[in-house]
Amino acid sequence: MKNLLLGFVICISSAMAFAQDQVLFNETTNPSFECKYKNTSEGNQAQINTIIQLLSKESNLPLRNTLYSLTFTQQLKVTRNGKQYDAEIKIKSIASNGNNKFQDFDISDELQPDHLLIDITIVANNNLVKNTYKGTLYKLNPNQQELNYTFTDSTLINKIKIEVNNVQFIYTQQDIGQLQNKINLVKDYYSTDVNLQTTYKNLQNIDPVNLDLIAINNTTLSNAEALIEKLKKEDYTSKLNLQKNDPIKYIQKLNGLIELAAKIRKAIDFTLKTLDQLYYTKGVDLLSYGKFEIAKDCFMKSISYNPMFAPSHFQLAKMDYENGNMIDAEIRAKDILYKMNPDPLTNEAVQKLLYNICDFYFVQAKNRIKDHQYEAALDQLYKMQNLCSSVPNMICNQEMYAAIGEAKLGIYHTILDNAKIYLAKGDLKSAEQKVHEAADFQKNNSKYITNNVDGDDLLRQIYFNYYTNHINMGKQYINNTNYEAALDELDDAEKIEKDFGFNRNQDLSPLEKLAAKPIITKLIIEGNANVKQNLVSSAKNNINKIEKTQAKYGLSDNKELNVGIDELKQKLYTQECINANNHYNELIENANKKVFNKQFIDAQNILNEAKNYASSNGICVISPTIVDEKLNEIVAAATYQSMLLETNSLITSHKYDYAIQKYIDANKYYEQYKVSSFGLAYTTTYQYILNNNNNELKIFGANYYLNQKDYASALSLLADAANKNYSSSVFKQVQMRFGREKAIIDKGDKPAENPKNYVLNYTSGNKKLKFLQKAYIKQWKKMK
Repeated sequence: MKNLLLGFVICISSAMAFAQDQVLFNETTNPSFECKYKNTSEGNQAQINTIIQLLSKESNLPLRNTLYSLTFTQQLKVTRNGKQYDAEIKIKSIASNGNNKFQDFDISDELQPDHLLIDITIVANNNLVKNTYKGTLYKLNPNQQELNYTFTDSTLINKIKIEVNNVQFIYTQQDIGQLQNKINLVKDYYSTDVNLQTTYKNLQNIDPVNLDLIAINNTTLSNAEALIEKLKKEDYTSKLNLQKNDPIKYIQKLNGLIELAAKIRKAIDFTLKTLDQLYYTKGVDLLSYGKFEIAKDCFMKSISYNPMFAPSHFQLAKMDYENGNMIDAEIRAKDILYKMNPDPLTNEAVQKLLYNICDFYFVQAKNRIKDHQYEAALDQLYKMQNLCSSVPNMICNQEMYAAIGEAKLGIYHTILDNAKIYLAKGDLKSAEQKVHEAADFQKNNSKYITNNVDGDDLLRQIYFNYYTNHINMGKQYINNTNYEAALDELDDAEKIEKDFGFNRNQDLSPLEKLAAKPIITKLIIEGNANVKQNLVSSAKNNINKIEKTQAKYGLSDNKELNVGIDELKQKLYTQECINANNHYNELIENANKKVFNKQFIDAQNILNEAKNYASSNGICVISPTIVDEKLNEIVAAATYQSMLLETNSLITSHKYDYAIQKYIDANKYYEQYKVSSFGLAYTTTYQYILNNNNNELKIFGANYYLNQKDYASALSLLADAANKNYSSSVFKQVQMRFGREKAIIDKGDKPAENPKNYVLNYTSGNKKLKFLQKAYIKQWKKMK
């Protein structure tokens, strides 16, 4: 581990000046120190105790008999040069003795310490201590061999020596760990001996050509190879220097194992590469002796080692065929053709096997057809068709297609036979379902079954029974006075009669009339009750149902029924006229309310509605005279209100010029036709614009009044818009127009006035009319 050269140099020098160094002290000794267990843990003894305990335990020695010693060479030297003194201490060649072996392996390197702790004393004449260095710790490192220390002494000492005392060897946990690792390595080395011998014997017992044990032998060999790789990684030869010391002959045994394993591996690999052929050959031999199960096992093992070995697959397919397992035989045979590359002989044998399977399916199908097992026959035929259509060089023959048609026709007639059985039992619904099932089957298999004549004939028989049953049920319901249910049954019978073209049953028409008459009578009674309750719409529905029922069942000429129907219609007419007059009067009353509330447009609309209503109910003789008079009375007020509504609409559409003109026209109309007599309010055009919340209208109105030279109205509208924080480019332009026009007029009247003061008459200091003010002053100044 170490065998380190440790150099510790402590130099003490004198200040005296001599011509050359003078040696005062030079001593070389070989001190030895014993390391053993002590009942103390002070200082370095705790680590030494740990080492002794470890050696005692692993070597099975008593603790008291376990010890080792450390010996080293110690060189001490003192020289003087004038007054300067130099002292040197060198320690080297540390060696261990005693228990420095573990199971024949040297562990002396692992027993060398990591640090050295010493006391150094320099002694002068007559044992006078000159300097003392206690507890000096040095790491045992070959790179740290000198330590210089110099001082002077004027007494010119001629006798001086160095003493090294209290030597202690300090171990670290790393030192102890290295010792433990070395011990473990030695133990592992010895433990390999049994594995090497056992594994070698196991390999000697292997027969590489034994097929039954090939898997086990291969596993045994793989385990041996894994052991060899593991031992190579452990590298005991290098780590323990086995070339010099190999107590168990590890190198010789490992090399022998490697050589034997390589030889057996070569033999087993050859066997494994040919296992498919070896098992195949063995299986064929077993077949010749009639040992089919064992032979099959050999063929299965053959393909387990080579899944693409076609000859073994063929033998398995052939065995499936001979055992009646046609599906498995077919699948395996197809796999040989499609997935493998069989040799010519195997390929020919597989083709022949597939032909045999085809023949088997056909024979089975023909037997099923004879036994009327048509579904089972089709299953065999479809297998045959799938096989012959999917294998090259195989042709699906006409006999197969003829057999398919025969089986399908058999299924078709079987379904119809079941329908006949249900028909005979009177279960018409089940019989019909079967007939439809047969029709669907024929449609889906029209290649083999060209028509459904038999099914159609049977369906007519079924529906003729339905037809007769409905008529008989109708009779029963009539006898029980359940005429609605009777008519439902008779209607169903009539529908079947038309759908299938049956000759009418002589009882059907009389029965229909017999059931319909009381139903019509009931409807007449319900109609009269509805008229009495003024349910006109319901009564009309009753009459509509009555007339349809009469026409449908040939009762339109029934005098008894017609008398009741005419009476019902007369009552309905009378009630409708009463209702019409009442509604007409209600409309007039509503119009009067609208007039009272000065809603003349609404009143006019209601009166026009009443006039149209009277015209549409002329049969009830409603006179429109009152309505015409009312319309003439309110026409002026309604027209005026319409003109105001049109004005508001034009404002909403931003058509302000048309709106103002329309309002002016409305005011003229107001005066002309004395609309004030209707109690409607009137405002001037200026007041209408001012009261409107639309500032754009006000600016347009201001411009309008400027055109009329009505400056007061224009200024009022501008000021109102300004006070409402309105601003726009149009607003600015109208202000400027007003300012320019008024400046021209005012300067013409009073040229001596100050324009800045005079314009206040229009703006009153309102900054929002600043454009008016600027335009006014600018125009004033332009005029001379």
